Amino acid sequence: MSDVINDAPTMRDVFDWQTDPVYAMQFEEVRMYDHEADLLQVVSKRFFAGRALTRFVMGYRRTIDQNKELIDANQQLHYELTHDDLTDMLNKKGLKEAYENLDFTDGVTNYIAFFDLNQFKQINDTYGHDVGDTVLIEVTNTIANSLRQDDTIARLHGDELIILLPKTDKKGAVIVSSLISSFVTSITDFEDHPVNITASIGVAPINPENSFEETLKEADKLMYHAKNLGNDQSRIVLLDKGQILILENESTPETY
Repeated sequence: MSDVINDAPTMRDVFDWQTDPVYAMQFEEVRMYDHEADLLQVVSKRFFAGRALTRFVMGYRRTIDQNKELIDANQQLHYELTHDDLTDMLNKKGLKEAYENLDFTDGVTNYIAFFDLNQFKQINDTYGHDVGDTVLIEVTNTIANSLRQDDTIARLHGDELIILLPKTDKKGAVIVSSLISSFVTSITDFEDHPVNITASIGVAPINPENSFEETLKEADKLMYHAKNLGNDQSRIVLLDKGQILILENESTPETY
């Protein structure tokens, strides 16, 4: 809502003028502050008849209400454009926005983890896409709830998930990836349906010189490196100072 400021009359005053014999009042300056637009607007520097001012103020406030509705509609549209329909996590567009807001100042390191959930096609083929979709929603929600507030999870497409880990070192990135991998592997039954899921994970530090697409491509290559080793168990392929390290998830890592 807008506030009439600078000692300007209130709406009550304006309505009172309609029965007041004095129908005009001089304003040196009438200003209205629009909180939504964060804008101070000068709306008058001259005489206004009481009734005309009533109509003007009411019309101005209707305009502000309409603007608020437009802002709300734009925010809803932006949400729909940046979030996945199924999981309600960020999609690729939303992930790109988060990526572009990463902080690289003062030597801050940021990591990306690219997850592919193995055996997911088998779940869809055996139990149907409804069960597969429900499993995917549960998995992404559990992962999201285990991350830090500043971490970002997104569904790229299908059963591929991306996690951005800001202000994280190599150890932290490996611990997070291992924890999520352990969780995925621990799912052996879902709503009385036996399931067997493993994860192929590519983990890499984000080079501030690389574009969003270049970073995704690098993490995707690491993920496929892990996938090509087999999907019988979860594996993490880590890029560390130009070298590729293969980590097999056989034990519960330390707390992140």
